[in-house]
Amino acid sequence: MSSITKTKYVKPDYGLFEIGDKYLKRERYPQARYVFTRYLELYPDEENSEEARDHLRTLGGKATLDDRGRGPADRASAGEPPEDGLRMDSRFLARYSRSFGPDEIIFSEYEPGNTFYLILAGDVKVVKNTGQNEHTLDVLRQSEIFGEMAILDKSPRTASAIAMNDVTLLEFTGDNFEMLMRGYAQISMKLLRVLATRIHNAKRRAITLTLPDSNTKIADVFLMLDETGIATSDKSSRYSREFKISIEDVAHWAGLSLVETKAVLDYYVTQRRVSIYQNRMVVRNIKDFSRLVASRRNTE
Repeated sequence: MSSITKTKYVKPDYGLFEIGDKYLKRERYPQARYVFTRYLELYPDEENSEEARDHLRTLGGKATLDDRGRGPADRASAGEPPEDGLRMDSRFLARYSRSFGPDEIIFSEYEPGNTFYLILAGDVKVVKNTGQNEHTLDVLRQSEIFGEMAILDKSPRTASAIAMNDVTLLEFTGDNFEMLMRGYAQISMKLLRVLATRIHNAKRRAITLTLPDSNTKIADVFLMLDETGIATSDKSSRYSREFKISIEDVAHWAGLSLVETKAVLDYYVTQRRVSIYQNRMVVRNIKDFSRLVASRRNTE
């Protein structure tokens, strides 16, 4: 992702400290406490360690919202897993499940990537801190996985994952993933299919982020959804497409603010290229967007 978007390399220790500092400045104290705690666990003797300790002492009386901001070792296991009719699989789920409360960080950008997760219940947002802003890259729901590149590449996380509500996850490491592969073929095959799809879709979304302007990015979002089938679409017409998505969804996939996304969609509505209804959008001619995106790529 960094090579595609030409992101400048940042040392993981410095980047993690900066994420904590940004949360502190935004007065998001539980998240700041989590990040500074992880920073000291990973880099106890680096140049910013004393400042991180000072921040944690200050945050001691502020970050008190339930369990939020805890380090990974303090997370409690979830209760009984959802009933799935498979006793052995249920025992595995119970052993490796984890629970998180609303706004609790699951992992932070620049943390080492050594786990990935399957969502059993709840919603998770994937966010990226750029400058002083936090951009939502995706919203994930039940049965989706995230952090999957940890199994393939143990480089630092390129984004943060935050629980949007009460969330129950199945946590995988390299070791228990191998156990799952050996002992639970039904679940492991499902995970492998999801993993392959997610990697493909992540690469496709990265292409959208490289496009030069907001109009083209949003046009490419519709192309990406049509290609990958992420959103349910009606292909009964040769060129017309109906997507069950919201304006917020488009903003997430395009990596744009909600205000900017609304402005572009309003422009497309006035051009009669897009019609917006409650919980769905209709693109009148998907080939029109295909030609637009192709022309903008050719000018780069």
